[in-house]
Amino acid sequence: MVASLEAIVQGKNEPFRDYIERFNKEAILVRDLEDSMKQYLITKGLREGTDVKKVVRLDRPRTLNEFLTIAKIYITYEDELYEDNLNKPRKEEPAVESSRKPFQEKKKEGKEVREGKHPVGTSRNILPWPCLGRKSSLRSQ
Repeated sequence: MVASLEAIVQGKNEPFRDYIERFNKEAILVRDLEDSMKQYLITKGLREGTDVKKVVRLDRPRTLNEFLTIAKIYITYEDELYEDNLNKPRKEEPAVESSRKPFQEKKKEGKEVREGKHPVGTSRNILPWPCLGRKSSLRSQ
């Protein structure tokens, strides 16, 4: 059953809280597993590059309870970040939106507008690739 715990890893977009809960549900089913082994496996399954993985590597908690104390602090931190993002006022128009304004609006505002030019002797009504508008003459043979 230890193999089932070893297979549990934090998903790419999985919140830390969800990973801990998922691990704990499986860990309860495994009998006679030392806390040190649980701590090792839960730490091993943490997603690389996360703040909590860095903290655990630096602090080196000696017991599972020490690890869970760090986990609780980090979960609270993650929850606060989530709440802050929910409470941020959204801008009405993102900065990149101005580059998407229609051609005529930019011209009215006096902004420089690049106009596309067609090569001499070409028509705008001709499709650039013959195969897109009609059947190829090769297929009919």
